[in-house]
Amino acid sequence: MPKVKKSKAPAPSEVIQVRVTAAFKRKVQKAAKAQKKTVRDFVIDAVGPAAEAMVQCADGLDQTVFTLDAAAWERFNELLEAPERDMPGLRRLLTKPPAWESP
Repeated sequence: MPKVKKSKAPAPSEVIQVRVTAAFKRKVQKAAKAQKKTVRDFVIDAVGPAAEAMVQCADGLDQTVFTLDAAAWERFNELLEAPERDMPGLRRLLTKPPAWESP
């Protein structure tokens, strides 16, 4: 049987450094150990899919969950509850036939 050469992925060469609390570090180490992984592999496996998902969704522009502090939440609700305003330009735009239906 002929030998098949396997292509190797490039060896990691970049470093990411993150400062964390001692408690957080212990938590990550414990989680990695529970999955029988090195901390490096655990972090890469955990962060990789999240990073890929963000890149694939156009830098987060299709985000569906937004976190607001109390003041921002209040302002948001004020805007929702405010009486509607007449917006003639918007009204014209919404009543105008779309370009693909115009003669």
